[in-house]
Amino acid sequence: MNDHPEQPSVQEELDALQRQAGELITQGKFASSTKLYGELRRRAKDGGSYYHYVIGTFFEMSQANSFMNYEKVRDRAIELIALTEDEERARAIEPSVELALIDHMRYSTAPCAYENLADATGATLGYNSDGMHSCIADGLQVCRQIGKMSCVDCFREYSIEVYSAADDFELALHNCFSVVDKTEGWAERGDRRWLAAMKASRLLMLAGRFSQALEMADRSVALHNAEGVSIKLCSAVESWCHRNTVALAGGFEELPEIPEVTSYPPREEDGSVNHHLRMLQALRATVAGQLDEAASLLIAEDQLTQRCQALSLWFDVRLRLIVVRLLQGKRRQAEALASELDAKAQEASDWLTLRRLNAVMDSSSPSPVAPWGQPAVVSDSPDAASEQSFSPTENAKPADSVTASSDTDDAAAEDASAEPVASEAGKLLTELQERFLGLDFSSETVDDEVRSLAMELFDLQPAQTTDPDDASLAIHLIGVFLPSVTDRLPEVWVWANSHATSHQEHSTTLSVLGGLADRIRRTEEMSERITASRAEQLHRKAISLPPDRANNWYRAGLHFLVEENEGEAERCFARAFRLDRTHSNAASRLADIYNNSDRNRDALMVLDLCLREGTEDSEIAMKAAVAAMNLGQPDAMLTYLDRCEQMTEPSPWTRYYRAVALYDLDRWEECCECVASAVDLQEADSFAFQALRAAARIRQNRADDASADLQAVLATPLYEQTDLAPKGIRTLLGRIYSACQETNPELSDAAEQIWLRLLRSGLIDNHLIDRRTGDACSVRLFHCLVEQPVDDRWKTDPDRLFFQEEWPLYLAVWGVLAADADEAGRIALEWQRRCAPLEPVLIDVADAEQEFEDAPGVVFLGERFPPENNADEESEDGVR
Repeated sequence: MNDHPEQPSVQEELDALQRQAGELITQGKFASSTKLYGELRRRAKDGGSYYHYVIGTFFEMSQANSFMNYEKVRDRAIELIALTEDEERARAIEPSVELALIDHMRYSTAPCAYENLADATGATLGYNSDGMHSCIADGLQVCRQIGKMSCVDCFREYSIEVYSAADDFELALHNCFSVVDKTEGWAERGDRRWLAAMKASRLLMLAGRFSQALEMADRSVALHNAEGVSIKLCSAVESWCHRNTVALAGGFEELPEIPEVTSYPPREEDGSVNHHLRMLQALRATVAGQLDEAASLLIAEDQLTQRCQALSLWFDVRLRLIVVRLLQGKRRQAEALASELDAKAQEASDWLTLRRLNAVMDSSSPSPVAPWGQPAVVSDSPDAASEQSFSPTENAKPADSVTASSDTDDAAAEDASAEPVASEAGKLLTELQERFLGLDFSSETVDDEVRSLAMELFDLQPAQTTDPDDASLAIHLIGVFLPSVTDRLPEVWVWANSHATSHQEHSTTLSVLGGLADRIRRTEEMSERITASRAEQLHRKAISLPPDRANNWYRAGLHFLVEENEGEAERCFARAFRLDRTHSNAASRLADIYNNSDRNRDALMVLDLCLREGTEDSEIAMKAAVAAMNLGQPDAMLTYLDRCEQMTEPSPWTRYYRAVALYDLDRWEECCECVASAVDLQEADSFAFQALRAAARIRQNRADDASADLQAVLATPLYEQTDLAPKGIRTLLGRIYSACQETNPELSDAAEQIWLRLLRSGLIDNHLIDRRTGDACSVRLFHCLVEQPVDDRWKTDPDRLFFQEEWPLYLAVWGVLAADADEAGRIALEWQRRCAPLEPVLIDVADAEQEFEDAPGVVFLGERFPPENNADEESEDGVR
């Protein structure tokens, strides 16, 4: 008999250590918890436990934020990404670890790792510094790749910081409310509405809207104890501190101590919470006139945040310290502090900090929280905010004299000087510009006339363009005339540089030169002479110099977009749009980037803001209408279409989209009237009009009236639809199918034909393809890759899409629930045979490692693609 108690296994020891570390988190003892997670990492590595090593790494990363150790956050985040994406790194910890566990840990931790990496980088280098915008799109891409869309809100929080630093009040506030207005679907970090509400309150406070800020702060306090909030101690303290910050700064009554918080964690356990407490303490001292005490507290926090390299936190601390020095009458000290702050904020491109700093230094009585907006008269009335004449874009007036009207320098007036041109060179340039605009571009001689203008422009010498605005306009105009002098590109480039040489510190001159470089270097003749790095150098210098013009940022955005650097392109387009809310090209490009990264609501918000600020570009209104359609907002569609048709004459497509909106509002007869209007304007019927009209008539139980349109839709080859993207065709056919199924059983044959067209074309939605009727049993999800050969019949296949004509074959992934891989492969081939006449080939069957109790069969069909995946990309709006 063994008298010794059985020793716990390594697994049990690790589980116990993990539980102990987790219990300390709820008590706010993050430093102690982090030490235990570090011990868990060490023991897990020694014991060969991949799971526990990842858990230890994850929580070390997460908790390091609580005492502003952003270097550790970055290091652990990078390691975590490697551990969950690199099988070799995982097996270095546990050689026999199962792939399913690696995939599970990637699903659980990867989005947080990317978000923490981005957040730590932003906290130390500035949230609007180079590369920060790309982190948003990259993080969202990770969420999509692993199918964890609940984590999108984590990047929403990050976006708030990015757009706040970019001094874009509206976009930052929009991201706040995108989180605050949610009611479910939290990520692992829990319900974060309290934090988003707090950040919205801060934005409102800095805008001088204290009553609205207090309202949002109260909402944050109310949300801090919601069921889904993960660490209620931290949410309680932070929301309470911020609420009282707003109250003190706005002249409202403070809240008493938080009832559920009996004690605060010591500073060494949670530096972040204590930072909030000490900042509140300093504010109380400032408001009470105890300026020496306030200065002492703020100096300590200033030094702490600098030691931690917490740049974004330091910005706020330093601003408040400058205010205290000014209130003390120590302006020279304040100016010295401001000089250092200005340099670091400029380096980080933190436009909000710079704006706040200017407001503080220009004020005779600065607010202790350093807002950029002029505060309203302090009042306890909830309507106080309405008493001020505040405009969130009052300091964001168009920086360019003429709004850009094209993506390149083809708009002749784009960069004309804001000042009346008085020089001889200026008069000549203006004359050339006016003569160009007066040309008859339908004339057969127009090319010769433009070349003649270019030759006159070539006669302009650098000695004549001593004014940088003249040099900018000259370079701009040669870009306008460029198609007529493609045989003289080297000469064009030398000539343009000669006019820019004397203006190396003028932003617009360098910007238009960079734009010209981008156009010329795309030719074979100049591709080696002008490199992408040379063009980038010009654009980066241009946006770093005054004057800060929207078009300069826009041209830089175009450069980065061509270079496939969407993160920097987003940053540039966002800044251009911030400087000029009516810059329709910047708004359009920014919306495209948002749509491409599944930020569809953000895209619509940008387009809507551009319209509200007064753009007269009908394309923005049309684009907003399509965006509203994709978001299922037919009422908004009608509003945008009304605006569009106020700016320009109705077109077949504005009438068509109006019909779509009316269809979605169940206004069938009005829908048909709009389709008729579209037909009249186009002077011909079309597949899109016939399909929508057929669906509306079927909904009206007028099957006889729909018959001709229905037969036309069924008979029309899909490859003839060159003006519709796959999504548009899918939606139209889907409307007919649903109308037949839901309103008229006698149309079941027609519905089945529509269903078969959707299947054969590969456009069928998942909810339509699922026709499983068997009994539930134990099944697994398999991804079956099938190759479909084609022959001469492919070109005339009525269900082929127009861009697929030259495909030698295509591949498709079928999602199948089955007992095993063999059964899944058989089912996938059976379904693929319904799509084409030649025998398909099963290439691969991948087990998704997901088990279900369900009926076997097909559950989804992925998008088709050719062997080298060079298919035309689908546009998101349904129209090519």
